[in-house]
Order: sequence, then structure tokens, then C-alpha cells
Amino acid sequence: MNRLACFFPASRFRLVCVYTVSLVFLLAASTLISPPLYADSTSFSYMQISDFTMTSSSGMIVFLDPWTAEAFAQAQNSLGGNNSQYNSSLGGLAQASASVQFASAQSSADALNLIQMSSGGVNIPGGLIAASAVGQETLYNMFEITGAGGPVNVTFGVLLNSMQSLLTDSSGLFAGSEVAFTLSVDGQVVLFQDIANQIGPNGSWNYTFSGELTNTIPLYENQWYEFTAFAEQDPSGYGTTPEPPTIALALAGAAVGFIRLILAKRG
Repeated sequence: MNRLACFFPASRFRLVCVYTVSLVFLLAASTLISPPLYADSTSFSYMQISDFTMTSSSGMIVFLDPWTAEAFAQAQNSLGGNNSQYNSSLGGLAQASASVQFASAQSSADALNLIQMSSGGVNIPGGLIAASAVGQETLYNMFEITGAGGPVNVTFGVLLNSMQSLLTDSSGLFAGSEVAFTLSVDGQVVLFQDIANQIGPNGSWNYTFSGELTNTIPLYENQWYEFTAFAEQDPSGYGTTPEPPTIALALAGAAVGFIRLILAKRG
């Protein structure tokens, strides 16, 4: 006490203590009544492809091999996290999954039932972080048309279901999602669907698609063709460092200014 009295009169020291306690109380109260701002960026996507159909105007479609299924999944973030998995199956089910902090992805390709499915998500609750995920599935086979007696029209069809959801707050800089499907014959695109979107801060977007994709192309009998069905979904997000609550800064500044004013008057 004697050492402190060398710098402040006793009454003034008590006053400083009182208003210092008040300042601490104000800062604590502001923290409680004003929750911190989190850098929130979330992205989710899901896709399923099923009910493959191939119909020729004449002749017969013959598949030459068992179906090959491939599945790939990858998740990564800006902290150095990177995880991936790949699997394949001849006539069976191929599955893959991958996850890191803030991101995950799953994919599967069923060669027996000709179904492709994938889902992925990114959830960044705060911090200067970027993350992304990828899910890919492929079904592959060779076929030919026999007994057609010449050129033939072949109609391809699939049923596609997808769901995408994006959400950011004021500190979520970016959220994006893309789901895409391509069916090709010898590298020629026959069926195609690509749904992509991205949002900035304080944004939201939700989209659901359910429908059949169909197209007809001319082919020739007794010729081998390569059939490839490829699907991919890619959610991603990016957040920034949250800022201190505005009310806390305002109360702190007001408290410090008030203490200085009192001390100046009593000095």
C-alpha cells in the first residue's frame, strides 16, 4: 500500500480500483450478452443415378463383359489435411470414403444393380480455413448390337436425383457445390447434367433435382462400343477469422473514457 501511495493519493487510488472493477464487469457482461461471431461456411451435396436403360429400334444389345465399378473419394483442408480412397470391382460393389477436419466424402458404384451414389459435406465453424471434398463413381462396359440389319437408333436413359445445400454467415467468405453426370459412348457425350452454384457472405441456397435424362443416337451393328457412366459431386467452403463483438469494443471504449474523465476532474 505504501508503495502505491507514492504514485497516487489514497482517495484517487480507491477511485481507480472502483472503476477498474467496473470496467472488468462491463467487459465480462458484454461477452455474455454478445456471442462471438463464428466464420461459418457449410456445403452439402448428394447424388444418385439409377434405372439405366438402353433400347434399340431393332436388333439386340449385347454386353461383352461384366460391368466394372469404380469409386473414389477425397477430402482436404488448408491445414494440410488430405485423405483419399479408391476401390474397384468387377461385377460387384465398389465403395470409397475419405474425411479430414471440416470435410468428408463417400461414394459407391454398384455394378450388379447399375446404381451410382455419392455424398459429401464441408462444415467450417470458424477460423481462416478452406476445405473441399470430392466423390466420384464410374460404371464401365463394352457392348455391340446384333441382328439389326444396318444402322440402328439407340435410346439411353437414367434417373437422376440430387440435393445441394449452401449456407454462410457474415464471416463465411465462400461456399460452393457442384453435381455432374456424364454418359458417353466411345467418348461421345450422350447424356449430361451439371448443376453448380456458389455463394458469398450471408448467403444461402438449396436445390433439389429429380428427373429422367434421355437421348437417342444412331449406332451400327456388329461394332464394339465403350459405355461409360461417370458421376461427381464437389462441395467446398472458405471461412475467415471472426471479428471481436462490436458491443464489447464499444463498452470497453466507453468505460476507459469515463474513468479518464473522472480522474481528470478529481486531479
